[in-house]
Amino acid sequence: MPALLFEAAIHINLHQFRLQFKTISFLASFGLLISIFVIGIGVSVLVNIPLSVALLFGALISATDPIAVLSLFKTLGAPKRLALIADGESMFNDATGVIAFRVISIFVLTNIAFSTQQVLSGIFDFVYVFFGSLILGAILGYGVSQLLSYIRNERILVNTITIALAIGSFAIAEHYFHLSGVITTVIAGIIVGNLGRKKLPIQVLNFIEEFWEVVGFVAVSLVFFFASYNLDFKVFFGNLHNIGYVILVVLIGRSISVYLSSFITNKSSLFKNEPSIPLAWQHILNWGGIRGVIPLVLVYTLPDNFIYKEEILAYTL
Repeated sequence: MPALLFEAAIHINLHQFRLQFKTISFLASFGLLISIFVIGIGVSVLVNIPLSVALLFGALISATDPIAVLSLFKTLGAPKRLALIADGESMFNDATGVIAFRVISIFVLTNIAFSTQQVLSGIFDFVYVFFGSLILGAILGYGVSQLLSYIRNERILVNTITIALAIGSFAIAEHYFHLSGVITTVIAGIIVGNLGRKKLPIQVLNFIEEFWEVVGFVAVSLVFFFASYNLDFKVFFGNLHNIGYVILVVLIGRSISVYLSSFITNKSSLFKNEPSIPLAWQHILNWGGIRGVIPLVLVYTLPDNFIYKEEILAYTL
């Protein structure tokens, strides 16, 4: 996961991103939560599984991965702002989706009953993890960016430091501060990809970008290889009608998420200093909400003794 996230983050143009920051953040937070609840309620009703388990599935399946859509944008010459919104939303809803999955899994996997106190505690944890990860990622990214100016011509050393930052930021956040490795790695990658980039000669920069492009490709390939290698096709056959219901609910959840979030960002005065999202773009964002690696990574983290694991695995795949 750190390799996938860092590779995507270092290519984000921070100046362009700032022009739509509030809109993208709203899509990736409020929009993702709407998707989780719509999917959770719909799956619970139609497939007849506990609401808490359905919400857990909603959390892991709501993160989008529009990499194929973005490559199509480049081929067709789609507006850069549209590509930025799609890419930015994906980057941040990966992070918020993982946090939501972690919070909900505490209730589901430990059999803690939902209560007002527990929900408030979960919200507090969400806020602490989100903003703490932003700060930690910014500190690490800024520190490494400053370090690069002293070794700017040593391309192997510079590349090694970016690898250390990608893996180290994730590990430090998760294991020492109990924050989100996803958000920390993304923010560190964005800062190095913008601030650190200015300190490097073009030949060193090209070397790093080519290296991370290969790493990203290998990481995606490994996830899909092992997901399919371990797959028992029997998980599908007893479940075909339920799988159909789940696919329908996930598509509806995505639609409500995109159109409702876009309506609010287009109409609210809070977002008046940012360009609105045209309806035609909303259609593209809706159908461009493809699912990819993150749901697969998350579903395989569920313990084998979780009685709904096989069912959730079938729905995710």
